[in-house]
Amino acid sequence: MWLLVALLLGCGPVGGPRHELRVCGAAESGTADSPQVANGGDADALRRIGCAHLQHEQFEPAIDIYLDLCELVPQDADAHYYLGVALSKKRHRRAAVDAFEAAVANAPGFVEALWSLALLYNERGDGYETAVEMADRAIALAPTQAYCHFVRGFILYSHGDDEQALETLNTAIGLGDTLAHARFYLGLLHQRQGDLPAATEAFESVIKIDPQYAQAYYSLAGLYASSGRMEDGTRMAGLFKEASANRAKEDHYRMILGRQKSAGGAESVAGTHYGLGQVYLKRGLFDKALSEFEAALKADANHAEAAHNIGVVLSQRGETGRAIPQFLRAVEIRPEYGLAWENLGNSYLAAGDYLAAERSYRQAIASGQSSVGANYGLGTALIQQGKIDEGRSYRVASWH
Repeated sequence: MWLLVALLLGCGPVGGPRHELRVCGAAESGTADSPQVANGGDADALRRIGCAHLQHEQFEPAIDIYLDLCELVPQDADAHYYLGVALSKKRHRRAAVDAFEAAVANAPGFVEALWSLALLYNERGDGYETAVEMADRAIALAPTQAYCHFVRGFILYSHGDDEQALETLNTAIGLGDTLAHARFYLGLLHQRQGDLPAATEAFESVIKIDPQYAQAYYSLAGLYASSGRMEDGTRMAGLFKEASANRAKEDHYRMILGRQKSAGGAESVAGTHYGLGQVYLKRGLFDKALSEFEAALKADANHAEAAHNIGVVLSQRGETGRAIPQFLRAVEIRPEYGLAWENLGNSYLAAGDYLAAERSYRQAIASGQSSVGANYGLGTALIQQGKIDEGRSYRVASWH
């Protein structure tokens, strides 16, 4: 089921003789905390709220919203599709099938709903031919869409049709070179066929695309060990545990968050959003991390670490101008926050405001919480202002 859950929002429209899915977030705006519509009769408002719930991975309220929307506008194929997505995320598979089938009934050229049905039919055991037929219908409508070929290849693999699966998975990879799932199942296929070098290469390529793909580390650990590369095998086993722990932490925080929102308590909710943001930041999922840190700061306006980490994410994305106010907010909340002062200095340095950078680095050093990076940054800021000797002395101090 993990595969289906991972894929249900991954296939975007590419044109051609097909239904054009209204991508959640492209047309709608709003937040998951938007007020409910007064009479449930505003379809656009329901779409905005449902979209916001999906974007924040709040699937239970999303289900309620899309059920209302489907009742209000039963011919809206997109509403049925997003209802199916939310139901699938909560593992309500039978209801998800009904929702996707309604989407296809309203829009026969609905590629995303077709391949979602293919995955669900395959999992439910409706029959190999039925699942493949759904995937083939999706491919006929979107022949250059990598995910559609992957879905077909996955179904073929799961039914032991190795020759066709190999061809189809390679087609998917050719159309979408960064498609980690296709490469992972290609590796499993090679492993099943006894081609261990090809399997190793496939799993290694998965990790290059997605360093948090835990199953690839697990597979490589066994392959390396079996080929005598014991040290590499041990390292892969350790990375598998780390990647799995990251996923477990994410699930843990989400479970706590659901309970806290039911019970109330802004401070505890903020802390959980912050912890989940940290998990995403460590995994390099900057958009998700930013969303969680912003939610933490919304729940607790005095959460200095959340403000700081919003600045960190924005800096990672090269948005220095937007990062600076966040670091300023962090040090306003907590004036002794050395790391925030240092990162504020880094941002000013990147923006070319060397005097402001100098002041920030001096505050970081004075806090007693930051030394090496702040000393080096201060040295750079001073040198850029023509204070060469003083700048060099701080750079030297950064080495001690």
